[in-house]
Amino acid sequence: MRYIMQIITHILIYCLEILLAVFLINKFTHLPYLEAYAVYQIAVFVILHNIDSIRKDELLAYLNFLRQCKLALESGEPAYIDRLEKISKLMQEDRSALISKKIRNLYKQSMTLLKIGGKGSLLQLENDIIMTEHSMAMLDFSWRYSFLLRIVK
Repeated sequence: MRYIMQIITHILIYCLEILLAVFLINKFTHLPYLEAYAVYQIAVFVILHNIDSIRKDELLAYLNFLRQCKLALESGEPAYIDRLEKISKLMQEDRSALISKKIRNLYKQSMTLLKIGGKGSLLQLENDIIMTEHSMAMLDFSWRYSFLLRIVK
């Protein structure tokens, strides 16, 4: 029953967002409601799609880094670990790259795991890979095209 209530709540929030947005667009632009809805949908798609694309880009780069860390940890090759340390520092320090502070810190944490080594670090890297893949998959959910549902979720 709770699951159904959550679905209904999400649908109601989404409908509320649409009605509010269409009303406001109509009020300020005097566009017919159908055209106001089209303007809203285009704006939502452009804005949120770009935000999600930036997020996917940083997550994909981090996911590849995690996989390389795992390989380096399994191989124990010092040259490979040194190369990853340079990549990590670049990702943490390069302010021109669109990388959030959270992801910059994750690069640093991953390097710490790589330096510590051992089975515990390998398990943590694998867990980080799983969680990053999950974060990337969530960006493809359709509720991501709603400003209000993003806030609620």
